[in-house]
Amino acid sequence: MAAAHQLSVGFALPGGQRLTAVNNINLEIRRGETLALVGESGCGKSTLGRTLALLQAPTTGTITVGGQSIAAGSRLPQAARRALYENVQMIFQDPVAALNPRQTVGAIVGEPLELFCRGSRAERQQQVVALLEAVGLGHDDLVRYPHQFSGGQRQRIAIARALALQPQLIVADEPVSALDISVQSQILNLFNELKQQHQLTYLFISHDMAVVKTMADRVAVMYLGEIVELGSREQIFAQPAHPYTAALLASVPDISSRKGKFGRILSGDPPSPAQPPTGCAFHPRCGYASERCRSERPQQQLLAGDHRVACHHPLRQADREQPL
Repeated sequence: MAAAHQLSVGFALPGGQRLTAVNNINLEIRRGETLALVGESGCGKSTLGRTLALLQAPTTGTITVGGQSIAAGSRLPQAARRALYENVQMIFQDPVAALNPRQTVGAIVGEPLELFCRGSRAERQQQVVALLEAVGLGHDDLVRYPHQFSGGQRQRIAIARALALQPQLIVADEPVSALDISVQSQILNLFNELKQQHQLTYLFISHDMAVVKTMADRVAVMYLGEIVELGSREQIFAQPAHPYTAALLASVPDISSRKGKFGRILSGDPPSPAQPPTGCAFHPRCGYASERCRSERPQQQLLAGDHRVACHHPLRQADREQPL
């Protein structure tokens, strides 16, 4: 349904250096699924999401959405480019910054319909009302402005706008991290309800493993611009194969027991993407690193089913019980 093939995104830095934020990614997002993209801040998640949403130009590689492909540096005819933009929409982390404060809610949600010439003015108005109702708002909200709504309501408006063109893929970049805990579950439930009602496909970007466990069908784990592990939700949470994945899971507090358990913080800081280490990018922070890890970059290998990992020493069950 949507895919990235050998996708890289780089940025020029002062002094002639170059930062590679996304490094040779191969990723498929299947129709009707929620693929969660997880990792620490600065690992390249948002850059990859923006690139798949066609908001950031790739340096190399190819993006495919709904059967239409675009290669880095290529120029598509205007009709083909418009079709791509119709097929993928993005929901941003901060609903305050994502909405024009000078536009009414009706104008914000209706703008995609107007730009892509969908129906008459009356038909567009009717569609906007239907979109607002789908996200739990109503007709009276058409003439109100973003500042008159709560954070959760603003994110509902952003979701309605993303649905307007009936896209094949929605990229949601940390869509609940800026919201109060009490509101987060409401928005996550809304995402799941809309997915069932409209047969949506999500790339759901998050650093919160508890949220990912609620939302994901499959999980892609990203570290320093690379996908280091990819598998079903059950595989990732029950049988993590990469030490970094195990460390992310170990960092989640456990409040299910009476005493509770604090999450374990992964030691060390991620290396700079401008000066990545040789070999495996994770080896400076990994308790299982060998000399091979320090000199040779691991390639993706297939484990059980479609569970994949880029690691020279995939974790065994005994290792999982004592993560980093």
